Amino acid sequence: MLNMTWNMGGANQSVFQRPETILPNVDKYDLVVFCAQECPRKMKTKRAAEIEQYMGSMGFTTMSSEFLEMWEMFLLCFIKSELFGHTANVSAMKIAKGAMKGMIGNKGCIAYNFTLQNRHFNIIATHLRHG
Repeated sequence: MLNMTWNMGGANQSVFQRPETILPNVDKYDLVVFCAQECPRKMKTKRAAEIEQYMGSMGFTTMSSEFLEMWEMFLLCFIKSELFGHTANVSAMKIAKGAMKGMIGNKGCIAYNFTLQNRHFNIIATHLRHG
C-alpha cells in the first residue's frame, strides 16, 4: 500500500513555516507533494531549497531535477528514496495563461506525470481565473 499526502498552503500557512512543522510525521508517507501558490517570487527558490533539503534529510528523493515553477507558484514532488527505482516515465510540464496572452504565466498550471509501481500519477497544480 502506498501512503501519500500533499500540502497546499496559502500565505498564512506553509510559505512561512519551517518544513518540519508543515508535515511533522513525514516518515509515515511514501509520496509527498508540496504546492505553493501566491508565494512571493523573491523567496520561491529559497523556500523550495529549504523543503528539498528537509525532505532529503528524511530519506526522500525529488521526482525530478527540474524545479517546476511558474510566476508565484511551485510544485515539488518527493518519493521515499527506496521507491525511486520503481518510478518510470517522469515528466514535468507547465502551461502559462493569463496576462499578455500566456507570456507571463500568472494563470495556468504546472504538473508532474509519472508511473510508480505500475500506477500512473498526474500531480496538477492550477491557478485559474476566477468566475
